[in-house]
Amino acid sequence: MTESIRIAISGGGLAGASLVHALLQYNHLDVHIFESANEFKEAGAAIGCDILIGADGIHSTVRKIIPGEDDAAANPRNTGWWCIMALKPYEEARACLGDEYVDVSDASEYGWVGDGTFLMHNVLSEGSLVQFVVTGSDDTNNMSNQWNRMVAAEEVRKLYAEWPPRLRNAVEKLLCDKAEQPAIYLWEHPPARTYVSGPICVTGDAAHATTPWQGSGAGMSIEDSLILSTLLGQAKTPTQACAGLKIYDQIRRGRTQQVVESSRGTGVVLTGKGEDTGLELEKLRKNTLPRWDFIVDFDAKKHREEAVEMMVKEVGP
Repeated sequence: MTESIRIAISGGGLAGASLVHALLQYNHLDVHIFESANEFKEAGAAIGCDILIGADGIHSTVRKIIPGEDDAAANPRNTGWWCIMALKPYEEARACLGDEYVDVSDASEYGWVGDGTFLMHNVLSEGSLVQFVVTGSDDTNNMSNQWNRMVAAEEVRKLYAEWPPRLRNAVEKLLCDKAEQPAIYLWEHPPARTYVSGPICVTGDAAHATTPWQGSGAGMSIEDSLILSTLLGQAKTPTQACAGLKIYDQIRRGRTQQVVESSRGTGVVLTGKGEDTGLELEKLRKNTLPRWDFIVDFDAKKHREEAVEMMVKEVGP
């Protein structure tokens, strides 16, 4: 007989919201989601936690519980990269960069690789705005606790001093119009030895926060939700649900940590520091795009079936 299994999800971001949506299809799962709270408290109707899922982001409190706060993987780390994000009027950006690179009918994102820096831009808001992202690195802050910093216009100018005139002028007019601008550091999680401890697990950025170089953080959260919801939906008792968490860890940890590692390596390449690519166009062209192959050439259905097979072997049909 299937028991009611109580599940608490900490965090209402993409990972938590997608997971709760997937779990609501199972009548035997009593799911509650908690957001903007430092700890769980009994308020109103008392709720007691069979399974606790930490979807509480890069600053996850639940993550610290699993390995212990003294574990090196309990907290995220600063990669040393920082980025400035700016939105500029479409016509202004088009005038600086030219029709070839700013066109409302072209949905492409453009990325420009430099020596220790990277520039990206794309059209947003149905052609009314163009987003610019400028990236640099700050080795003195690598592994520090800083989450942001101010970047002076002169520092940005130095990064782009040797760039082609069109791009250099665009940076000057569009991104050096203020004496200084706020930048955020790019953080990631070190590889954890497990995402699970008994009836507790982490998912999404709480499990595998990554730098944005390969744009895969949100996708990994959705994949997590697919596997976690499938396994918990198969569980008939709290004990089986705990078994499902172990299988989730086995299935997901390798892939997600590979993404974190690959993303960091891609950042090295896209800032012109790749050992095998440097700033040589043909080498960049040949070696950069294949870095996405293992991410996009992925069979989610097969991944899910593998998880189900492992669950059946563990607890029975």
